[in-house]
Amino acid sequence: MNTLDMKVIINKVKEQTLEEFADEHGLIMEVNERDNETVEFIKKVHGIDDKYYARFKDTLISRPPMLEGTSGNGNTPVEAIRDYKSQISLKILKMQGPGVEDKYIDVPRLI
Repeated sequence: MNTLDMKVIINKVKEQTLEEFADEHGLIMEVNERDNETVEFIKKVHGIDDKYYARFKDTLISRPPMLEGTSGNGNTPVEAIRDYKSQISLKILKMQGPGVEDKYIDVPRLI
């Protein structure tokens, strides 16, 4: 049987920009600067010396049965946000925190 002789529906993965995704779900990006002492400690322990880290406020990555705190790292706020975007793309975020409704959000392919 030739597959071209039948009707085929291809369902593609949803794609969004990071900004569209954040707006759709009311997410707030937090970018934090590390002090020099913390940068030196992280460099010794993890081998990275990034000055900034970024993440959506009150979110964790869901990796059943666990939740994992994730942040992007970079030498500038923009680099940290880009790194975070690559880490959460096609994952599941769990909203969790004081005054935040617990819910899960499927992250599309972030472009």
